[in-house]
Amino acid sequence: DRLDSTELKSRTILLSNFLIVHWKEPLPKTLDRLMDGYDVGMLNGDIEMAFTCAGIYLQHFYYCGLPLQSAVKDIREYCGQMKEYQQNKELRQAQPLWQTMLNLMGEASHPTILTGDAMDQDEFESGNIGVIVMTSYRMQLAYYFGDYELAETCMKTLRPQSGGFTAPYFQVARRFFFALISLGLARKESSAKQCKAYLKQAKADIEWIKERVAKGGINCLHKLMILEAELHSFTKQKDIRQLYDKAIMTANRNGFKQDNALANELAGVFCLESYDLYWATFYLERACWTYNQWGAFGKVNQLKVKYPDILDKDKGEGGNSSRGKLNLGRTSGASTGSNHLGRRRFSSKLSATHKSLSDSFRRLSISSVGSDV
Repeated sequence: DRLDSTELKSRTILLSNFLIVHWKEPLPKTLDRLMDGYDVGMLNGDIEMAFTCAGIYLQHFYYCGLPLQSAVKDIREYCGQMKEYQQNKELRQAQPLWQTMLNLMGEASHPTILTGDAMDQDEFESGNIGVIVMTSYRMQLAYYFGDYELAETCMKTLRPQSGGFTAPYFQVARRFFFALISLGLARKESSAKQCKAYLKQAKADIEWIKERVAKGGINCLHKLMILEAELHSFTKQKDIRQLYDKAIMTANRNGFKQDNALANELAGVFCLESYDLYWATFYLERACWTYNQWGAFGKVNQLKVKYPDILDKDKGEGGNSSRGKLNLGRTSGASTGSNHLGRRRFSSKLSATHKSLSDSFRRLSISSVGSDV
C-alpha cells in the first residue's frame, strides 16, 4: 500500500494470509482479505495469483468450520472459472477439497473414495499435480469415517511431505489428524509395544502443535486441547471428561464447528468405553447436532448407524437426558447471499468483468490491425 503498487497487491495478500496472518489472528479474518486478493488479481490481469487467492480462501473457509453447503456452491463456481481460464494446476488443487466436502455431506457413493461430481479418484491418481492434496483430504475422510487402515496408509505417505514447509494452516490440520490417527490406532492396538509406538508418534505431533500455541498460534489452541484430552483418556484420571468439555467450549467459542463436533464425538466414545451411558448419549447427540449444523450429513448418518440405540431420533434428544427432541434432518446452514456470518462469499463478478474487458481489447486490437492493412 505504501508503494501504491497494485501489481504486487494480490501476491502480497496471498503470502501474508496464507503464511503469516493465521498465526496471530482468527482464521476467519483471512477470508475477506483473500477475496480482496482475488479481486485485485482479476482487475490487474494477474489471473494465476487471483485464483490462487481464491483457492486458499476456499481451503480456509473449510478449515474455519463454516457451512459446507456454502463452500460447495463457491467451489463449484470457482472450478468452473478455473477450467475456463485453463488454470489446471489450481483446479487440481481444488477438486479434492470439493469432493471431500461432497463426501462429508453424504453426496458420494463411498465416503472415503474421492469419486463423484467433482472428480474421479482413479483418473486423478494418474496425474502428478494435486495427488498429495488428494491424499491429505482422503486421510481426513478415513479418520472421520473410521477407516484406520486407510488413514494410516495416507499418514505414512504424507509424513515425509510435512517436515519442511510448515507455515500454511493446512500443516496444522495435517498434524492434528496425524495425532488423532495415532491415538486411534493406539486405542485399537492389542500389542503393548505397538500401542506405545503409536502413542510416541502422537506425542511428537502434539508437541509440534503445543510449540505453535506457545508462540501465539491462536487457531491451534482448541486442537491442542482436543488432543490432550484424547491422550489423557489413556490414563485413569478422574477429570478427563472436564478436559473434553474445555476443548469443546474453546472450539465453540472460536467458531470451529467441525472440531466442536469432533470433540463431542470423542468425548462420547470415551464415556461409552467408561460405561457411562448417560454422558455418552449427551455428547454423541451433541456431536450429531453440530455435524449437522456444519453440513456433514454423511458423517451424521455414519454415527446413527454406528450407535443406533443412542442416536435413534424417534427416542427424542438425549434418551436419559430428557432435553427434548433432536432434529437430525438437514438444516439450512448454507448462505444464499453474497456473504456468510458477515464474511464475503466467492463471486464471479470480477471474472465476468475481466472477460468482458478482454473481449473489448481483443476487438479493438483486431479493428486496429484491420485499419493498418
